[in-house]
Amino acid sequence: ALDEKNGAIKWEFTANGRLDGPPTIHRGLCLIGSRSGWIYCLQASSGELVWKLRIAPYDRRICTYGQVSSTWPVHGSIPVIDGLAYAAAGVHPNADGGIRVFCFKPQSGEIVWRNKFSDLGFDSPWPAPYDPRKKRPESNPWRTIRPMEYRHHDLPVRDGDSIAISRCLFNLKTGKMNLKKTSGFYRVKGTGVQMPRTAWRYGAVRGLSPIAVFNGRSVFSTVPGMKKMFRLDFDKENKFNSDWVR
Repeated sequence: ALDEKNGAIKWEFTANGRLDGPPTIHRGLCLIGSRSGWIYCLQASSGELVWKLRIAPYDRRICTYGQVSSTWPVHGSIPVIDGLAYAAAGVHPNADGGIRVFCFKPQSGEIVWRNKFSDLGFDSPWPAPYDPRKKRPESNPWRTIRPMEYRHHDLPVRDGDSIAISRCLFNLKTGKMNLKKTSGFYRVKGTGVQMPRTAWRYGAVRGLSPIAVFNGRSVFSTVPGMKKMFRLDFDKENKFNSDWVR
């Protein structure tokens, strides 16, 4: 932590794994998710450890992109919504038992509910009009069409009254799961804004996905390959079709 006036170091803390997102500050607490599979809660004023919690089922390590990580890393910042915190651990729904999703109390680390994202919906029906088997019963929709931006594991974000991991939604209070495999956007509650359900990718990456941010009912982003920004305003009264496949 740095002094905002002069940049002097006020305190330091070393987690047992790499961090890939900024900490979450909530009511004097500092919540940190680590790629070791652990969550840390510190006093924001002093850096003193309040509690720590491993949400990875086992303390196992692998090497990914030349760096040591848990088999179930905790990605990004930890969202806090209506006094409850949410985190996910894992790398893929079909690997090592799936993505573990947790709701817990920030003050104590007490787990409120837990669930898993372990099914991409290969065997479940596709909603109309996206199921090609209506005309060609022998066809495989996973080969003939592809969901736009279907990220297997992305940062947890609020989607209306749910917490979303890619296109898998979990009720904020109960943890009940709802897989929306044709949904290309998530809803910002109370604004009418729909944000692209996609991972932010940058650099020399195929299929560049620029970052998108919202302020009120406006969304700001750029178009890949163009050095121009755009602004899109949403209206809560207008309907928006969040289904997006190609």
